[in-house]
Amino acid sequence: MSGEGRERDPSETVMWYRAAAERDDVESMYALGVAHGAGEGVDRDPAAAVGWFEKAARAGHPAAIFNLGIAYQAAERMERDDVEAAELFGRAAAMGVPNAIFNLGVMLHQGFGVHRDEAEAFEWHRRAAELGHADATHNLGSAYETGNRVPRDPARAAECYRKAAEKGQPGSMFNLALAYEDGVGVERDRVAAFGWYKRAAELDHPDAMYNVASSLLNGDGVAANHAAAVVWLTRGAKGGHGPSVEALKKLGLTP
Repeated sequence: MSGEGRERDPSETVMWYRAAAERDDVESMYALGVAHGAGEGVDRDPAAAVGWFEKAARAGHPAAIFNLGIAYQAAERMERDDVEAAELFGRAAAMGVPNAIFNLGVMLHQGFGVHRDEAEAFEWHRRAAELGHADATHNLGSAYETGNRVPRDPARAAECYRKAAEKGQPGSMFNLALAYEDGVGVERDRVAAFGWYKRAAELDHPDAMYNVASSLLNGDGVAANHAAAVVWLTRGAKGGHGPSVEALKKLGLTP
């Protein structure tokens, strides 16, 4: 019987990857590393994942080189080695892997595995942002907002936050909402502000949850809805958000 139209069993997919990897197919080596790392179609086995990433990395697979760097940082099956991780991120970054470019920037910013260099870190984050990396784009927005290493430019900051927010970055959603609420870098728009606060809140951003609740209590950018506000405050309070706890107490409610 043909398998057409039938969803393939993940374990069967792993079997085919293994057969191809044993014939030196580099992409299959990488796929096996991912499968073992995630426990997809095979028992989760970080050591096996690292082994397959190492084989693919030796063959020059960019994503495998990056994932091997992550393994050295995570230290799940090997001793943590930030120097080795930075070297691997550098190799993958040179091959154009956006996550590696971003992570190298983070390590340069923090001084992990490399000499701390804020200027170089910024340049790597800028490169990652140009490739559409959401967290890097968020950081670039923060730089334009604060004037850190670039001239302060609220409009460019808001545009960076918008790009990252549209890729699902919660911090950028929240910052874009703030920009709309205050009219900084964009035209003031309380409805748009509430919309972005709510999207960030749905991704468990604690300050966004609080601001959604505040908007619902005050009818700011949305119709007032006391019950919905309490739901958001309760959700924030359960996550340990202090202002949400205090707001519930002021409403006479127990967090």
